[in-house]
Amino acid sequence: MVDDAWNLSTNVYVGKATSGNTMIITNGGSLVNVGFSYVGYEESSDNNEVVLTGPLSRWTSNGLQLGVQGSYNSLSILNGAKFTGSSGYYSCLGNNYRSAYNSMLVDGVGSEWTAQLISMADGHHNDITVSGGAKVTGNWSLILGARATGDYNTFTAEGDGTQVDIDDDICMGIYWWDWRRGDGIRAMGVGSELSVLSGARCSTGGTVMNWNMSKVEVGERAVVSAQVYSMNSNSDLIFECASDPADSGKLDMSSTVTLAGDLIVKAASGASFSSGYSADLIDGTISGTFSSITLPPLPAHLSWDTSLLYSDGIISIPGMADSDSDQIADPWEVEHFGSIGACEPSVDTDGDGHDNYCEFVAGTDPKVKASCLSVTLGISGSDCVINWVPVENRVYSLEWTPNISHTPFTSVEGGMVYPKSSVTDASNPSGMGFYRMRVGFK
Repeated sequence: MVDDAWNLSTNVYVGKATSGNTMIITNGGSLVNVGFSYVGYEESSDNNEVVLTGPLSRWTSNGLQLGVQGSYNSLSILNGAKFTGSSGYYSCLGNNYRSAYNSMLVDGVGSEWTAQLISMADGHHNDITVSGGAKVTGNWSLILGARATGDYNTFTAEGDGTQVDIDDDICMGIYWWDWRRGDGIRAMGVGSELSVLSGARCSTGGTVMNWNMSKVEVGERAVVSAQVYSMNSNSDLIFECASDPADSGKLDMSSTVTLAGDLIVKAASGASFSSGYSADLIDGTISGTFSSITLPPLPAHLSWDTSLLYSDGIISIPGMADSDSDQIADPWEVEHFGSIGACEPSVDTDGDGHDNYCEFVAGTDPKVKASCLSVTLGISGSDCVINWVPVENRVYSLEWTPNISHTPFTSVEGGMVYPKSSVTDASNPSGMGFYRMRVGFK
């Protein structure tokens, strides 16, 4: 327990060769040591803990090494306490391929960790969390997974007021030292994650490198800013979109953005989307394209537009106005019912078995019983022939199951648009089976 001033001209070891040791700096206590600070030094030193807590509690050291060879060691900086790593020295979690599951938490307004180079290069499954308005400052770079054994290390910043400031670069999944020297990109540890969530901010003066099965996630009200962003074909870029598009996650680059891999857009908790929605996810000069794009599901009458994604970083939802929020477009209601709000979506006005919302999606007349999405089945030899009357600006998908009660439907053919009106299915065995036709907006 340190609750007074303690000055040392040596290294500090919490668990040099043993496990289960604890050091607490509290009640305005201060520890200043000239050398390094080690928590979990040898392979046998696991489950050692340091807690630095209280607004006047301080620890100043040349550098921090948490889990040099040991595992499950932890450091918590809480309630306004501060850890300062002297300029010129590095700090790391997991300094050896044996070291894993070491963790650091910086939490609470006024809590700070200042370091030079922050490295999670060699060990695996180590994590740093910054939350509750705390701050982390790196006077050089943040490195995750810079060696072949540095897998699945994570850095998470979350909560309004939480700030991470890195002077130079954030690199994940590459051999950082070669890259800094200009010797090209060499893939190393896999599965690194940088998550900036729930209003947190992460800024760097250089480049964000998202490589080698790594992930960058930018949550609701959160921003990641840098000069350059680059990713390769097996990495993910994840955004969280809010009901107010201004609160959606943002990648804010002052220079270039090189895209590859997968884009995953998630809906924030409780988020809803309507026509006219437009979220600016990426700022910068964009090159490259994503291998795949996953977007939040929408009601059948709405669809995502990504035509501006690679020029302006924008995804949007076009469509007609829906002023009464009943998921039926205003002009369609006026055309068929005379006024907005006169159409009840769940009512089957013409008694054809399809309510007004289904008629809107299918593009049929809600007041004419013969006008509905009708599917007919014929047999041609051993094949099934499915026919329907298509409508422009709609897309159709045909599905089949042998048992409507217990077996999920599987796709026969999808993405069918006007004027296609027939499918011949030779893939299903003889006997009992069920077809289902889906329709949505093109």
